[in-house]
Amino acid sequence: MLDRIAKLIALAENASTVAEAEAAFGKAQALASKYAIDLEVARLQAAPKVREVPVQRIVRIGEKGKRANPNLVMLYTTIGRANDVRCLVAQDSTWVQAHGFPSDLDATAALWSALAVTMTRFADAHVKDKNAPWRQETTYDWNTGERKPVSGQGARRSFNEGFTDRIGERLQEARKASIVEADEAQAAPVADGGSLPVSMALVLKDKGAEVEQHMWAEYERRHGRRRPGSWRGNRSSGTRSSSAESSGRQAADRTNLSGRKAVGA
Repeated sequence: MLDRIAKLIALAENASTVAEAEAAFGKAQALASKYAIDLEVARLQAAPKVREVPVQRIVRIGEKGKRANPNLVMLYTTIGRANDVRCLVAQDSTWVQAHGFPSDLDATAALWSALAVTMTRFADAHVKDKNAPWRQETTYDWNTGERKPVSGQGARRSFNEGFTDRIGERLQEARKASIVEADEAQAAPVADGGSLPVSMALVLKDKGAEVEQHMWAEYERRHGRRRPGSWRGNRSSGTRSSSAESSGRQAADRTNLSGRKAVGA
């Protein structure tokens, strides 16, 4: 499955049109969703001793103090939600403690590695663009109570948030389409007098609940019953740019997953 996703990513990188690149990206997430559904059906039918179970993995985001870390965390958790992965995040955003079934964690890692590079590349180009609309914007700074020009850092943060939000929407759309396809495939035996199939949406909801239960059980085992505080990232800090956020959403729609470089630099 991961090999097929990698081939779709390569296809997107070499696509001659935006439409071809977008279609290849959509197929990559649809494949991940379908594979997760197929695996969950197999899990339900398998003996307990061979059933895949949730595990915990530490995902390193970047060195302490890197401004890109919160944006990369948001991207990882957004992709994770579309693949039944639950996360706890370090307060300094240097790592994510990811919980999920191994196959779902693998799919999340593959998509995040590609999309993190794409997001960074598009954001760099937008911030460096001397004609970008954000350079003419002012915004209310909640830290100082004043209106001030949008900073380059604020534009980058807004761009990345717009990119991540739109990617999340696209991943959820692909997931829902895969669920509908799986339900339609199951519906055929019903006409022949077979038993009514279980909705894949409910099956995946139960799987997500199992992963979340595993996450909190592991946390309580290590730290006692006290729950951690909420991770805020950087959505509430600094200046904002509506035009940069809109540009980020547009970039997410035309992403071609090109350029594999190290994440977190």
